[in-house]
Amino acid sequence: MDQSIKVLQELLRLALWGDEPRDLKDLELSPRQWTLTMNASLKQGVQGLVLDSLERVGETHPPRISLDQFRAMADAQKLVYRQHLKLTDYLRVRFENSDRPFTPIVLKGLSLARLYEKPWLRNLGDIDLYFASPEREKWATDCVESWGTPVGRGKCSESSYVMGGVVVEHHGLLVHPHTIIRSQSRKLQEWIENEMKSPDSTRSISLEGVEIRVLRPDLDLLQLLSHALKHCINEGIGLRQLCDIAVFLHANKDIIDGGKTFETLRIFGLESWARLVFAFLIQWLGLPEGDLPYKVENVKKQNIAALSDEVAKSGDLGFMDERVSKRPRGWKGKAFTARRIFTKAWRFLPYAPREIIAWLPTL
Repeated sequence: MDQSIKVLQELLRLALWGDEPRDLKDLELSPRQWTLTMNASLKQGVQGLVLDSLERVGETHPPRISLDQFRAMADAQKLVYRQHLKLTDYLRVRFENSDRPFTPIVLKGLSLARLYEKPWLRNLGDIDLYFASPEREKWATDCVESWGTPVGRGKCSESSYVMGGVVVEHHGLLVHPHTIIRSQSRKLQEWIENEMKSPDSTRSISLEGVEIRVLRPDLDLLQLLSHALKHCINEGIGLRQLCDIAVFLHANKDIIDGGKTFETLRIFGLESWARLVFAFLIQWLGLPEGDLPYKVENVKKQNIAALSDEVAKSGDLGFMDERVSKRPRGWKGKAFTARRIFTKAWRFLPYAPREIIAWLPTL
């Protein structure tokens, strides 16, 4: 492992678990290596965590200009965090006081940021709200349009709009179909909708005085792993997404039902993918094995290395994937994208065959 990546790994473990890194003098870096480390943290979307760790360590810092830039980014992230809190609370109140009162369920975003010691250091993008069924999502989107806000309606019970400078997405499906057989897809969707009717399917939590509703842990993990796989095959997956899953498992270790979680992931064909991700979290990010919902065995080292390689190359949602910069224009560009996606799909096919086979035709 490159020395600069070793330092990144040590700093992330400090930020996530409070593990004191080995004396960083043992991993002394040249100015160029520090630049590579800081750039890698940006590519992976974890610059806030790295800044937090560097300020805790208080020694062997990178060039001061890098830290000043990261502090400016952290200040900007804190403003975005406050904006998300305010808007999420506003939308909750509006929906709860509509003609069909309903509290939207927050996916990702703030529901994950709250699990970090300093929530504002986690990068926030869109606000994702889940409405438990396609019918309710349509109703919620109709509500927003009735407020005079333009809404873009997409396929698969999804819609999006901009409010207060923030993109908000509505979802009627927790996960997308995981089988090419329509009857099986309907059964999976019915399974989720039946689970969502249960009183324990969601719970209310408070974040700095703002009440938000989140999913039951096994359902939340199903969504996180499904979403991570989709991005891994399509745009890309970075350490930010994997840190999210790690802190989620750590925070819910005492309340998550291991048997129920395993069965939920098995039903949706994601158990093999989950084992690969869990093994990566233990080996690379230092997640304690006891934090897993169930014991994981028989994950080959080369499989973990394959995921590590994809993480290193694609980064946070593939925004800084150098492979994409080689994309030509015109029809050759479309062929380039298709080849890239199919190559990654083939690479990860053994870990989630049903999901990938069902997902590819939707591209």
